[in-house]
Amino acid sequence: LTPEQAAAWRDTLQQLVQQGPAGAAAIRDFLQQNQDISFSGAESGLLGHASLRQAMFSALEQIGGPDAANVALEILRQTAAPAEIALLAQFLDKQAPGEYREQMLAAARDALAMASAGKLEGWDVGPLFQIFQRYGDASAVAELAGYLPQWKYYATMALAGMPSGEGIPALARMATDPSARGNRTFAWEMLAQLSTQYADASATLLDGARMNTIPAAAWPTIALALGGHYQQIRTEEFDRIPVSERPQGITTYHIASGNQNFYRVPQAAYWPQDFVQQRLALINQLLAMASTPQASQALQEQQRLLSGLLQR
Repeated sequence: LTPEQAAAWRDTLQQLVQQGPAGAAAIRDFLQQNQDISFSGAESGLLGHASLRQAMFSALEQIGGPDAANVALEILRQTAAPAEIALLAQFLDKQAPGEYREQMLAAARDALAMASAGKLEGWDVGPLFQIFQRYGDASAVAELAGYLPQWKYYATMALAGMPSGEGIPALARMATDPSARGNRTFAWEMLAQLSTQYADASATLLDGARMNTIPAAAWPTIALALGGHYQQIRTEEFDRIPVSERPQGITTYHIASGNQNFYRVPQAAYWPQDFVQQRLALINQLLAMASTPQASQALQEQQRLLSGLLQR
C-alpha cells in the first residue's frame, strides 16, 4: 500500500461521509454483510484505522445525526465482536448521552453469555467489561460478581471502575471473606487504587491493616496502587501504540484463563499536590499499623517516591 493509494482511500471515505444519510445507509448495507479487512500495522498507520469495519464506524460518527445513530444501534444488536460493541457504544453515548445505556449493556451481556458458553473462543472480552465500567450501576454489581469464576481479573476491575463506586462493597467482601469468589489479593489492590477517591475503600483498607487480615502477599501490590500504579483493562487503542512510545514504567499482563489482558501504568506524576498529600497521609496511617516487614518495606518505598514528587 503506497502513501498515494492510502490518500485516495481516505478521500473516498470522506466522500462517503459527505453523503450524509445516504452514506449511512450504504455503510449499513456493507456492515450487514459481516465482512471485514484487517489492516497491518503499517497499513493501519497510513489509513488511520485497524480494519475496514472500524473505518465504517468512524465514518458513521462523522456523519452523525439520527440516521447514523439508527445504523449504529442496528449493528450493535447484531454483532458479537467485543471491540465493535465497545466502539458502537461510545458513538451512541456521544450522540445521546444516557439514551442508549440499556441497549449497550444488553449487547455486552449477550456477548458475554456467548463467550461464557465457549462461542467466542479466542476473543478478548475486555471491551465488554469496560462497558459495565462506564455505563453500569448498582443493578450490575451482582451480575459482574457472577463473572468472577471465569474472568476474575476483568470482573474485579469492572467492579472497581464503576462510575460512582457501586462495586466497592463487593470488593470489600471479596477481600475480607476467604470463602468469597475472586482473587483476594487483587481485590485488596483495587481497594487501594480507589482509597483516596472513596472513603469506604480506605476504611476497608485501614480496618484490614488494624486487624491484620490483609494477606502478606497482597502488600506489595497494595503499596504500588497507593503509589499511583493503576491497573487498567487493555484496549485495541493501547495495543496499537508502539512499545517505544508508551509511557515508562508500564507493565503488561496476560492471563491465559479467560484470555484476560491488562496493564499497570504509573500515574502519580500527573496527580495534583493535594492528592499526593492525601495518599501520603493514608500510607502513614497504614505504616503505623503494619505488622510485617514485608508490609513496612513496600509502604516505605512508595512513601519515599511520593515524598520525592512533592519535593520536585
